[in-house]
Amino acid sequence: MTNSDASGSIAAIIEDYAALLRQFEAFSKNAVSQSEALGAICVAQPYPTYGEFSIKIAGHTLYFNLTSLLDGNQKLMGAVECYQEKKYPRLEKIKLGQFTFNPKGDTSEREPSQNIQLSIEEEADALYLILPFINKSLA
Repeated sequence: MTNSDASGSIAAIIEDYAALLRQFEAFSKNAVSQSEALGAICVAQPYPTYGEFSIKIAGHTLYFNLTSLLDGNQKLMGAVECYQEKKYPRLEKIKLGQFTFNPKGDTSEREPSQNIQLSIEEEADALYLILPFINKSLA
């Protein structure tokens, strides 16, 4: 790989990561809005610039973190990982699961009844994306 190829590749990754952050920011706002509609409390203002936000529902605190990874085609993808905070018998964060998305906002998840691909930036889709984690945390 030549220097110009490498710098072009790095530039593309930087551009894609900026797009992932924008998608995650939209998701965080929508997820907070949807969780508040369910009666959840937003523990802190979302920090999408840092790739994280948290919500609290029924005494359970859920953390949503953005990470990035390369797919099989060496394209940058976002991964949203959800952790639940447990305080007893010791403080720890337990991973409840994750989903991935591309810089266009298309996720790895599908709406169950109609088998439609969910978008990370759509407000209605945010509910479908967070509900499995809320259900796991309450189980």
